Amino acid sequence: MKPLLPGLLVPEHMLDLTPDSVYVFSGSLDLGNQALAVCESVLSDDERARADRFKFEKDRNHFVAARGILRHLLGVYSHLLPNELQFVYAEKGKPELANGPHGLRFNVSHSHGIGAWAFVFHRRIGVDVEWTGRRVDVDSIGKRFFSKREWATLSDLSENERPHSFFLCWTRKEAFVKALGDGISFSLQAFDVSVLGEAELTRVEGEEDPLGWTMHAFEPVETYVGAVAFDGKAEVLHHVISIS
Repeated sequence: MKPLLPGLLVPEHMLDLTPDSVYVFSGSLDLGNQALAVCESVLSDDERARADRFKFEKDRNHFVAARGILRHLLGVYSHLLPNELQFVYAEKGKPELANGPHGLRFNVSHSHGIGAWAFVFHRRIGVDVEWTGRRVDVDSIGKRFFSKREWATLSDLSENERPHSFFLCWTRKEAFVKALGDGISFSLQAFDVSVLGEAELTRVEGEEDPLGWTMHAFEPVETYVGAVAFDGKAEVLHHVISIS
């Protein structure tokens, strides 16, 4: 393993990102003072300004950790120093690399102190992670945002099964929308994902072919669920990082 931040190790088999691979990392954003300082030291001026706009210190620290870890991991795959990386933002706000290897793409998600980072070459990609302990109105949100087929599957489940399955469905839908880069402009009811079993995109309105997409579910840690979506077929490798 190659050391990056204090305690951040990348397995040898995930050091080289190949065109036929998708690498997903997940881990805690509650870093020690030394690791947090290293993360902050590689941020750009605008990222530090964004961090300083957070009202609560914990939220600020989580943002610094998420961006700092992103920069260190991107540094591995771009062969650039973390503080040399430059970002540009698409019309809907999705970040991309302005420098580094052509076609290197990534996506980031975080929820309740856990982050997820996904990397790929020459593919659209989106990742989402959610804390399943969060209280949500499953019926209200499911009826409003899920497709008819998804809601029918969810509503048939028992009261005990429904909350966890809700988050499985939600992360899969969010990952796909993030991969498209359309933000909230793409209706969550315009496509179907699997609610139970393996993650799968089964229907999409418009020009996208669901058979041309891959979904993969992963579990960062207990009480969290995640999903990654990307176009085409590739091997997905997931690694849980631990930073002191």
